[in-house]
Amino acid sequence: MTRRAGWNGSLSWRLNKLATELPEFGYYGAFRNGQMVGGMGLGDFKLNLRSQIIRLSSVGMVRTDMLRKKEKICKDMMEYFIEINKQKGINMLTLSPFRPDFYKSMGFGYGSCLFNYRIPPSSFPNIGSKEYLSYIDKSDRKGYNESYNRIFERNHGMINSALQETWFFNGLEEDGKRTLVYRENGLIRGGFRIMERP
Repeated sequence: MTRRAGWNGSLSWRLNKLATELPEFGYYGAFRNGQMVGGMGLGDFKLNLRSQIIRLSSVGMVRTDMLRKKEKICKDMMEYFIEINKQKGINMLTLSPFRPDFYKSMGFGYGSCLFNYRIPPSSFPNIGSKEYLSYIDKSDRKGYNESYNRIFERNHGMINSALQETWFFNGLEEDGKRTLVYRENGLIRGGFRIMERP
């Protein structure tokens, strides 16, 4: 397994794009006979595990060349990911599986559900004042980070990294999406992202 800043070929286009969009990950290529046949991104996180902050490593963007499927390239990359984290003393690993059965056979279990709520605006009660509500933009980065870190430190299972901040603030620029926050005494106490549909 080799770490590369840039790759040539059709498989590498997506990984190069991701390296630009998400520089917090380290990107690795799998090579056979000098040709790149797969790639993945590895990231370091912090996890609140029952009020103890531990190191967590994540793998994502796992890709295998279409013509090299069923050659155990993905299995080799995952074994490499597991081994380098053993060497670093990181015992907790995470991923978002495209095939849960494949990763389960390698020792990964199922995590908790992620919920995506779709709520029509008419369902919110009108309590009169909106003085505590405002939209967030990139100038609110410091306030957002303080809010997220407060929640992270108090809640088991929360993950923290620079990557989470990048995802959040990159999402602010997507068409049709806005983030509404609740502020109390100048601190962001909560919020949610709104996606408007035509």
